[in-house]
Amino acid sequence: MSKTSLRTLADLIAFDNSHCTQELVYYGQEIFEIAEQFIGYPNDPSYIAARNHATDTARAGIDNALTSLNLDAIVAPHLTNSLIAMAYDLEQALQARQQPQFLGAIIPIPNADLCNKPHQPQGKAHLPHGKIF
Repeated sequence: MSKTSLRTLADLIAFDNSHCTQELVYYGQEIFEIAEQFIGYPNDPSYIAARNHATDTARAGIDNALTSLNLDAIVAPHLTNSLIAMAYDLEQALQARQQPQFLGAIIPIPNADLCNKPHQPQGKAHLPHGKIF
């Protein structure tokens, strides 16, 4: 992080707030604001429970998708040589590529209307142990 002065979550929240129209176009930062309330990272039992729950849920979801859909891989957008090669091979095998169409207009950037009104975090417990991480 040598190219930024942001060092803490509080720094990031302040930056987002001061650059609201650029940084908070699609979503707010409720998760950051809730996380800022919990100082105990990385040893806080609530944090550890939330992290374990998230990791276990993600792992189970991926494993279930691979098994139930008989998949060999799940491809995520990340440009590496092997991913580009896999995508090219798939494109060649399927022969599904179509010439892009010019639609005549650029889709406007949405306005989540987060910059013009005060915001209070509305965090709600959603973990099995009933606590907000």
